[in-house]
Amino acid sequence: MDNANAFSGPSRLLEHPDRGDHIALVYRDDDFLTESVRRFVDSGLDAREGIVVFATLPRWEAIRLRLAMGGVDIVGAAGRGQVMRLGVHNVLLGWMSGNCSQPAFNQEAGIMVDIQLGQYPAVRVYSELADTLLEKNSRMIAANMQRAWNDYLRDKPVSVLSAWPLNRLDAEGYRTRLESLYFTHKYVIAQPDPSGTGGLSGGPQQNPVQKTDDVP
Repeated sequence: MDNANAFSGPSRLLEHPDRGDHIALVYRDDDFLTESVRRFVDSGLDAREGIVVFATLPRWEAIRLRLAMGGVDIVGAAGRGQVMRLGVHNVLLGWMSGNCSQPAFNQEAGIMVDIQLGQYPAVRVYSELADTLLEKNSRMIAANMQRAWNDYLRDKPVSVLSAWPLNRLDAEGYRTRLESLYFTHKYVIAQPDPSGTGGLSGGPQQNPVQKTDDVP
């Protein structure tokens, strides 16, 4: 699918999220994911917001390359501290060692965002924490992770973009897991199906951006 068409709906949300927005990015392939994150991060840098990235190194390298290809001085942004990247496994290990509690989340993940809030008026977070848990079939823990983000976000000038691989939702219980996104995120952005036969809710005309309050 042409990128311009794929992003015509989600662009404004990715580039101008509101404080407290928690967005689920349901992706089919890495190209859609990296382009979505590029828009989210690039526009945040332009707005002079802080950026925190919880991502695996291979994924972050792909995102950095996409940003650099678009003319973003990502090395400079990291050098001046506007972009902070952390690996996911140590964060998850610390949180799970703390019984997946909210205080443990605040200590392992929230504290990094707090550091950026001390330097910037608003912060954007890209998170693969739930994505990594889904790869290990830890679905309930992944949902708890997203609830922890929601508790952390209250009254903070922070927005979060969370990656969710569609192939994990396509397994048995697809509908139930899909609906769970509506309870743990303010918005859901789904990559359009190029065949037009299997979008987020199964229709080619499905809006790729859904506000969860509007979902029955």
